[in-house]
Amino acid sequence: ARAYQGYLTYFGPFHPGLIYILGARSDYLGRLGRHGEAAEELLQAWKTCSKIHGASHPNTLEWRRYYIDRLMRAGREAEAERERLRMEADGHSMDD
Repeated sequence: ARAYQGYLTYFGPFHPGLIYILGARSDYLGRLGRHGEAAEELLQAWKTCSKIHGASHPNTLEWRRYYIDRLMRAGREAEAERERLRMEADGHSMDD
């Protein structure tokens, strides 16, 4: 949390390093079994990556897939399925 806040304060909300800090926080929360909180970190990572690189950038799509996977682990299958369908409607699949 301190690293994220430091990056945010020093570099601003659209620094690529923030994405990886969010990913690490998500991984940590997931290891604790806190998959819902982990999903929220990945949602923020995906949205930040999209703002930096664009919605169709390979890194953005990867973070979006991680988010969908974490929703599934959190037991939020319906939400994950809706996001997967939105992703397909955007012209991307889980396998791209």
